[in-house]
Order: sequence, then C-alpha cells, then structure tokens
Amino acid sequence: MQRTFTSDSILAVFCIVLAAPIARQAQHAGKIVNVFNELNSDETACGIAVGAGDVAVSVSASVFNSFPGADAANPAANPPCGQDIFVTQGQTTGNAQVVDICAECVGDDIAVSESFFEVLDGPAVLEDADFVEVTWEFSQ
Repeated sequence: MQRTFTSDSILAVFCIVLAAPIARQAQHAGKIVNVFNELNSDETACGIAVGAGDVAVSVSASVFNSFPGADAANPAANPPCGQDIFVTQGQTTGNAQVVDICAECVGDDIAVSESFFEVLDGPAVLEDADFVEVTWEFSQ
C-alpha cells in the first residue's frame, strides 16, 4: 500500500514540531568566588586566552566535567569550552565565554574576568561583598 502525503498533512506535522517546547539549560545559583586578570591560552583548561577587556568566566570542575562528551584527558575539547553563559547579579545580566575550570569554585560558583565583573556592576573590591551571589545558565 502506497502512502501519499498532502501538503496539509505535512504542514500539520511541521506545526506540531514547532509547537513542541524547546529544552533550556537549567539555571544555576552560586557565587562569584574569584576575579581573574589576563590569562595566556596555556593557562586555561580550554586553551582560550583572556586579554584585557575580554569578558570571560570559569566554572567549577563539577559543572565542567559533567557535560555529556566531557573528556578529562583533553579538557580543551570539552563541550563547555567557548560556550556563552548568561549571568545575573542583582538587576544586571551579561554574557561571557567559558574559558577555564575554576579551582576555587564549588557546585555552581563561578570566577569571572575583571572586565566581566565590571559589566555585572560588582563591588569595587570582591572581599567587600563577601562573595557576590549570582544566577547563571548556558546560552544553548
């Protein structure tokens, strides 16, 4: 038996697919526990250099290594490398590229570049804030 599809049936299937919810990454709640300066590419797990003015972020080892496809032998090939995350601190939201694993971070804590800390309107000195509470999520 041969089946034929009309343009109406194809359109109906297409509309159902479009109406399906798109999965979003989970939102994380943590703290900014460190602010870093410029880094050479050989100083980051992702092999991405951070220059003056770059907005960059590093995530905890547990977040970095829990991605499907994570490779402990070659961290620069791990899926979080180069991905943008959206970070919200108070009423300010910005996005930055993941470049490294944060050694000081636990769970959903992050470290950010000086330039990104300024974008987020962080305090003049991190210690003054006793760490800065943030929420964040991967852009994809």
